[in-house]
Amino acid sequence: MNGNEIIDLNDFEERQVNLEDVFLDPNNPRFSGKEKLVSDSRIIEESIQRTCFEKMHDFGIEELKENIKRVGFLPIDKIVVRRIADSKKYVVVEGNRRITAIKQLKIEHESGEIELSDAVLNSILRFTVYVYKGKEPDIAWIIQGIRHISGIKNWKPYQQAKLLIKLVKERKIKIEDAGKAVGIGSIKSARLMRSYYAYEQSTQDEEFGEYLKEDDFSFFQEAIFTAINTPIQQWLEWDEKEKHFKNIENLRKYLSWIVSVEGNPPRIERSNDVRDFVAKAMVNYPSLFKKFESSVDMHINRLKYEIWNLEEEPKELEEWLRKLKELNSQIENLPDVKIKLSNGSEKFVDLLNDLKKIVEAHLKALGIK
Repeated sequence: MNGNEIIDLNDFEERQVNLEDVFLDPNNPRFSGKEKLVSDSRIIEESIQRTCFEKMHDFGIEELKENIKRVGFLPIDKIVVRRIADSKKYVVVEGNRRITAIKQLKIEHESGEIELSDAVLNSILRFTVYVYKGKEPDIAWIIQGIRHISGIKNWKPYQQAKLLIKLVKERKIKIEDAGKAVGIGSIKSARLMRSYYAYEQSTQDEEFGEYLKEDDFSFFQEAIFTAINTPIQQWLEWDEKEKHFKNIENLRKYLSWIVSVEGNPPRIERSNDVRDFVAKAMVNYPSLFKKFESSVDMHINRLKYEIWNLEEEPKELEEWLRKLKELNSQIENLPDVKIKLSNGSEKFVDLLNDLKKIVEAHLKALGIK
């Protein structure tokens, strides 16, 4: 395999396996988070497999199960497994959803809840797989990433970023090639990687790092790294070379806005609000941003309200100017001769005098004598 190849096909071989010898992967990239990796020696433990089984039911197992129950487990799209160290058992590399579905069908058949035909039952009890024989420790990440990032079951951005880091940093693959392999453009790949480094740095913060969840990744991808050198990046002093924030004080402030501590809701709940309002306040309304920054209880909704008020004020003044111009034009075109010759000229004179007083009062208020 040369340096630019993602996978060496010579590392795979077809083999018939029994369902009872195939185990779900507790380190499945779908479960990506802060959990510690489970070693090979513990993969087959009943409690660990039970946890995997329960987690996998969150990933659309029912529809898949119904399809297999109807037509059997077709060998068209083979599952990929690897041998568990010091064992004759296998752990799934790619295909955890399908293995979960057929294990569930087996349980329901044996309990009498359903009755599978002999053909369907035989198709799930023994089937052909690809066995990975290579030495790549992140093979599950790589295969699932290539299959899913641009496929039907899209990964979350954090998982996409983590795979790109593995390919670029650990496998020394160019970012453009890594992006192409998983169906992501080079610009988005670079954004994801910056966001990953920033997120990982933030998880190490002594005060707020433990409260960050994987879903908070959007507060880095969508709020900070939407472009090069955004206002938030400048405020946090992002170091592109070292791939970290240098202003730790501001980073801690930022984290305090976006995380939930001890059940208290965060001041900012949507990453888009950082991009659309906090950044806008930084650039256009610095005094308002300082107010938000120094406050401990000013919610993002209050900031949004005050920005809207500031933006509406010029529009309101423009509307008054338009009305004054229209009034001025109408008064200029008063038919003076007709009014003078009419019986109701006094009414016009009185109204014009009233207007004169109003205009003089406004001029005085504006400091005009």
